[in-house]
Amino acid sequence: MKLYESNFQRIYFDKQFSIMEFKWLLPAAARTEAELTQEEAIHVELLSQYKPLLVLSDVHNIHFEDIYHLEEWILKEYSKITEYAPKGTLVRMAVLATDEMSLQLFKDEDEEADLVKNNLPQIQYFADEVKAELWLLGEERK
Repeated sequence: MKLYESNFQRIYFDKQFSIMEFKWLLPAAARTEAELTQEEAIHVELLSQYKPLLVLSDVHNIHFEDIYHLEEWILKEYSKITEYAPKGTLVRMAVLATDEMSLQLFKDEDEEADLVKNNLPQIQYFADEVKAELWLLGEERK
């Protein structure tokens, strides 16, 4: 179901699979800093309200120039998920980005394990939405 829509993003939630999907619609340059902060606050509010265990975030349209800024932003934004997840529950976030960003930020299994060990969601970067969804739902790596 659609939870939120603005000129900047759409947010959906699938209760059955506990998946929240964030889809950015405009480049960061098309927003003021205040608008971006407000839109990010909506993420945190909806994460806290619906408590999804899986998140799919499509950042294609944000156009981050610095991939490490994207990675830092993702970690900060979605570390909130582990605050409400039941202990021992697998919490995952798939980020849809450009091919180049996905290749540079893709995490190997040891890096994923380190995120979980540090009480962060397992975060993985994809260029393909189907692969991202399969990974979210527990599809093993091939």
